[in-house]
Amino acid sequence: MKKLLLLGGLLAGFTLAIAGMENTLPNPKQAKISPQEATSSAKSQVGGDVLGYELEDEDGRLVYGVKLIKDAEEYDVKVDANTGKVLKVEKEEEEED
Repeated sequence: MKKLLLLGGLLAGFTLAIAGMENTLPNPKQAKISPQEATSSAKSQVGGDVLGYELEDEDGRLVYGVKLIKDAEEYDVKVDANTGKVLKVEKEEEEED
């Protein structure tokens, strides 16, 4: 009986944890600029071609993370999802095997 109660408690906790994670995903409706505007801002700053983008929550701030490639180098550009302003440009480091 104790094992059954313990298992039930663990399952309930796991379910709540998953439900909590779903609520922390950024809501695209909260972004004031479109993904196309974000990628355009990133390209105007760095140049190159867009590999992809995603809407992210960075320390409570809604941003688009835009991946670009230019001259065989990858860049991660953070664009404010409300203003379209480029916040940060990071050149991705090459991984060594």
